[in-house]
Amino acid sequence: VGWSQVSGMSGIQGPGKQLRCQQRPMAELEGSLGGGVLSLAVLDNERLTAEEMDERRRQNVAYEYLCHLEEAKRWMEACLGEDLPPTTELEEGLRNGVYLAKLGNFFSPKVVSLKKIYDREQTRYKATGLHFRHTDNVIQWLNAMDEIGLPKIFYPETTDIYDRKNMPRCIYCIHALSLYLFKLGL
Repeated sequence: VGWSQVSGMSGIQGPGKQLRCQQRPMAELEGSLGGGVLSLAVLDNERLTAEEMDERRRQNVAYEYLCHLEEAKRWMEACLGEDLPPTTELEEGLRNGVYLAKLGNFFSPKVVSLKKIYDREQTRYKATGLHFRHTDNVIQWLNAMDEIGLPKIFYPETTDIYDRKNMPRCIYCIHALSLYLFKLGL
């Protein structure tokens, strides 16, 4: 399990899987989420305004983040051996911490026992929504990362996940975790 970069493509490797998020030309993505390798300043021999360039940059950032989300999702699915919610719903699916706690059990089963995961089948979450005890799942995941020695600079806060205050930080932490586990040989 780890991170790889191959000729302009990058992705997270998992057991027998690797997702590559390919850079595509701007003209090909025009009208979609944006992104790419062509100059943001000139397209079809026309100069763009500052506002248009800013919008293209925002679209590029959104596209790259969706790629990171998909990479994290595929890596977690490979580790957990189960399907996760679609990429567009993944952030919401991580809020209750169940998938994160299961991931913690994958790489540190002594710290995160499956029996200790609150609402493991997510029946309560689906019926009534988030409960404050779901934060226990996030805390268990953080404790598992602490146990293996992942530097704390990568850790999101519990509220970043539970309250969706900074979900990109959670996703980038999952990327850092995959690389760290790869370096540990796990």
